Amino acid sequence: MRQIAGSHDIEPAYVWASMRQESAYDPGVTSHAGAVGLLQMMPENARRRARALGLRYRSGMLLDPVINLRFGIDEIQQHFQRYDEQMPLSIAAYNAGHAKVTEWLARTPGEVDVDLFVEHIPFDETRNYVRRVISHYARYRYLESPAQPFVLTLRVRPPAVPPAPPPPPPPGRRGPPAGRPAPPPPGGPGPRPPPRGGGPRPGPPPGGPGRPPAPPPGPPARRGRPPPRPPGGPPPPPRPARP
Repeated sequence: MRQIAGSHDIEPAYVWASMRQESAYDPGVTSHAGAVGLLQMMPENARRRARALGLRYRSGMLLDPVINLRFGIDEIQQHFQRYDEQMPLSIAAYNAGHAKVTEWLARTPGEVDVDLFVEHIPFDETRNYVRRVISHYARYRYLESPAQPFVLTLRVRPPAVPPAPPPPPPPGRRGPPAGRPAPPPPGGPGPRPPPRGGGPRPGPPPGGPGRPPAPPPGPPARRGRPPPRPPGGPPPPPRPARP
């Protein structure tokens, strides 16, 4: 634990205090909400931590104390850095999520006393959680270095750089982006664009494209007689004499 906490620049007393409240140091405990292990990691959070650390998430890996500590301390570090290393805020964010903590800070802009912020947390579970983890930390910090004094943060404030909002959903789920036509339905042709002139598009001529129109039919020819001679044309050839 000390090695993992040191690599994340987190005090061991902070991790001991969190483990004491989360699981009472039982690596196999599972909460009614589905949180697992020493630092009570939720599986969906563990999947994100594994992806960020380049590991492949497997079912049951949170029961491994080393893996659980690695994922949990990584999440603690993110909250700790997000709120400018203000421990009461990062403790509350680990329990309720950073979005809720940012919402609570927005109600009282500027600095506020720690006890006032904690007492105004609207969730009973989170309010009691922050109280107990801070109390555990004070005890473990004293046991860690009895001769070295330490001072807890007495006032908290919003971070200098507010947390980034969640990314928007990828385009295409709520319709095509602006300026693009809707995609054609599966199995059917897309809509034909209108002609440039603005009028209706002319259809192909009778007989197919590239062929002249067929001439109108003339009068039917009679049997035994030659077809009528067109006016102004040459005379027909003489009939041959019968033998």
